[in-house]
Amino acid sequence: MQYCFVSQIHKLNKNMKSIISVLTLSLILAIGFSSCNTSGDSKQVEKTEVVSNAKLVVDVEGMTCAKGCAPLIEKAFAKKAGVAKCEVSFDDKLATIEYDDQIISEEKLMAVFPKIGNGSYVAVKKEL
Repeated sequence: MQYCFVSQIHKLNKNMKSIISVLTLSLILAIGFSSCNTSGDSKQVEKTEVVSNAKLVVDVEGMTCAKGCAPLIEKAFAKKAGVAKCEVSFDDKLATIEYDDQIISEEKLMAVFPKIGNGSYVAVKKEL
């Protein structure tokens, strides 16, 4: 009788370990993909046509996935007054922003990166 009880406890421990492993893996995946949130603001912003006269190229650190990070950054800059175009390359870890320097400054553009998503993006200006 005692053996049966010990055997049941052993099976219960194995089941608990499996459940804990699944929960841990789920938590790790949830945290890992949290920086790749593509939902964001669903409102559409109507912008007037911007004529770009300046270009900013930056290395972007902190991007973890192509399908979430690059579009999230592009969308953030599309909302900014004075930005004509923003293209982000996940593979090259580069963002190219064309803008009107009479409307928005380079410093204000650089300040946008840490405010995107969960704040994990860091931009370093590339010298052309």
